Amino acid sequence: MPDGELDSAAMERIVENFEIVYAQRFGEEAGYRDAGIQLTRIGLRVRGEVRKPSFKLQPSAGPEPPIAASRLEREVYWHELGVRTATAIWDGTQLTAWQ
Repeated sequence: MPDGELDSAAMERIVENFEIVYAQRFGEEAGYRDAGIQLTRIGLRVRGEVRKPSFKLQPSAGPEPPIAASRLEREVYWHELGVRTATAIWDGTQLTAWQ
């Protein structure tokens, strides 16, 4: 797969690469481009590196989470307990560090 946008030039390179691999696999005269090529699937194997995030220690906001983060309670099924039980719900965007 070429880098960048899949424009007509990139599609031409994909077809050319396909023809090379096809000829290697099935013989030089096996392909017939004039019959047309229909692209039905592209498979890719991708490998990348992900940087570890760095976290900064935040000062504690106190012994309790902020009230603004509270979303009351609702019944939640806890697999570990095997039952539904009232569970506090929190708005993660409002949470800060607490003890």
